[in-house]
Amino acid sequence: MLYTGANPAFWAKAFIRDIWSVATLGQRYGLAGQTIKRIPKALQVAFASEYKSRVGGIENPLWREFRMNGGRTGFIESQRDLLDKREDIQRELLAMGELNLKSSPEKIKQALSRAFDWLTYVGSSFEGAVRFAAYTAARDTGLSALQAGNVAKEITLNFNRKGASKEAQV
Repeated sequence: MLYTGANPAFWAKAFIRDIWSVATLGQRYGLAGQTIKRIPKALQVAFASEYKSRVGGIENPLWREFRMNGGRTGFIESQRDLLDKREDIQRELLAMGELNLKSSPEKIKQALSRAFDWLTYVGSSFEGAVRFAAYTAARDTGLSALQAGNVAKEITLNFNRKGASKEAQV
């Protein structure tokens, strides 16, 4: 996880790979252009929904439908929400007081855990946004939720696939 979902360097590489996959594989479904146009809005929905699902809020209904119909695979909210989250982390760190290895190992562990949670939340948002854009494009063409979920899963690297080609999945 540290090398993938919680790694900002990986997010950029994977996001570009996913957009490239949509531009090429999306043609198979006739959805390349529509999916790419939807990515900016999909990023907003993904960030907001991922954040709300972690703090107990209500996620976007279409995002929920996307998740429930298999659009997400195993292996992010607007700019204002990211700034709010950053402020929350800063506030929590200040509330912890002085941190040092001798007197505060639990506080340091807690701070690192929160930072890791934030990193995985952002990584999950980038991961889901391109798939969500494909899902909404597929739904708008008349595909069922289940069919659109399959398109979203297959339009870029499907982490749920197993088999001989797994080593080639980069």
